Amino acid sequence: PNSNHVVDVYELDLAFNAGARWGGTAKKRIILRNMTIEKYGVFGVSAQRDQREQNSHWELDNLKLQYNQAGGVFCALDDWHVNNCEFLRNRCGGIQINGERVRFVNNISNENEWFGHSEYGGTGLLIGPDEWANSCEVTGNTFKDNGFSEGYGCGIYLEGRSRNNIIENNFIEGNTHAGIGFYGSDRKSTRLNSSHGKL
Repeated sequence: PNSNHVVDVYELDLAFNAGARWGGTAKKRIILRNMTIEKYGVFGVSAQRDQREQNSHWELDNLKLQYNQAGGVFCALDDWHVNNCEFLRNRCGGIQINGERVRFVNNISNENEWFGHSEYGGTGLLIGPDEWANSCEVTGNTFKDNGFSEGYGCGIYLEGRSRNNIIENNFIEGNTHAGIGFYGSDRKSTRLNSSHGKL
């Protein structure tokens, strides 16, 4: 049962580690729900980015991932659903998506890279860098005040060869570099849409 647990965390610990990273094993169809994951030494949740099929079909619901030393989630892979989660004040970014058909809906990703400058840049959400980061939906989220004051902070950052993604009806405000940043990704195949005057 997901209650009355206390976990002592030490340097480089991860809350959930799937795939061939730091001795983890790949797993499909994991559901994480109604938890706070904070103050971990690297990522709160981690999966191996080139084991997309082996770590597919995860569901993250109503999680709070905050104050983690690297990021909240690295990285969402094929057919992950991330809903109603909060990514707050993680050292580099809130979440990275590097899979196909990821649904990122009704989340909050604010003040990431709050601790100081990070070599990765302080993003609320990063999509990419690989070409298989495609056909994802980013809808109804809030991205606010991401990025160190002198750094490259974006609310949403599409990197590398990511393509064919839908970004719509999000609230984006106060990020240090850009609301939505593109670096090498296919801008023409990314659909940006808003019915409320805000992306």
